[in-house]
Amino acid sequence: MRIVSGVLGCVSLLFIVVAMIGLIWPSFFRNKTGAVPKRAPLFFGGILAAILTVIVAALVHPGQDDAGKAADHDVEDVAVDAASSPGTAAAPRLTLDLTPQQFRSNYNRRVSTAGGKDTLAEIELVHDTVYDGFQQSVGRNLKLAGVVNKSDGTLRELVIHIGVDEPGMMLKSVATLVTIAAAVKPAATAEHDDTETVVKVIQLAMEGRKESKMIERSVGKLRYSAVANETDGLLFSISPR
Repeated sequence: MRIVSGVLGCVSLLFIVVAMIGLIWPSFFRNKTGAVPKRAPLFFGGILAAILTVIVAALVHPGQDDAGKAADHDVEDVAVDAASSPGTAAAPRLTLDLTPQQFRSNYNRRVSTAGGKDTLAEIELVHDTVYDGFQQSVGRNLKLAGVVNKSDGTLRELVIHIGVDEPGMMLKSVATLVTIAAAVKPAATAEHDDTETVVKVIQLAMEGRKESKMIERSVGKLRYSAVANETDGLLFSISPR
């Protein structure tokens, strides 16, 4: 049952990714007729599916001693606690180990040092039952969305969308994306390796855009994922490994 619980935890994270993609890039889910679904059903449907999956994972996760009566009571108590407050008790803690404000400060400092102008404005969180979140435009062609843990206010995941534009603007947006990735891990001892990995993931995703091929790479505690197509551009995510 531990394996089932772990799989359900991963599925819950996948639903959150679906919700974020639906929020900033709904055309990714267009059907065969070309119709694009609305943002709200995609976002809230993904969040609801994540909540249900987390609750199921909490209920099927075994106690330390399933044969003992005391352990049975403990498992029942945990299930009751999870049902009464699913947003805090049931959600597995995945974190990028910095708050949205810390991320914003890191990013803006890097942009200012490089003489850039595309800084992040003050981040305003949107509150939901299980997670908080935010969405911002950075420059003309990049949108940034984040999922935030309610328990400690740290970032759980960042999703970046770069739309199709002229080559010069696309290149500028990719440079901004690389700066965002560096700001997530400002104290990395192998920061150069991270940058190379981010650029490689973007390159491979763009090369596979005709098939919308998903590319994933991991460095240390971080996982980088990207998918692209010729109509909507590039979608890139940064999440804990």
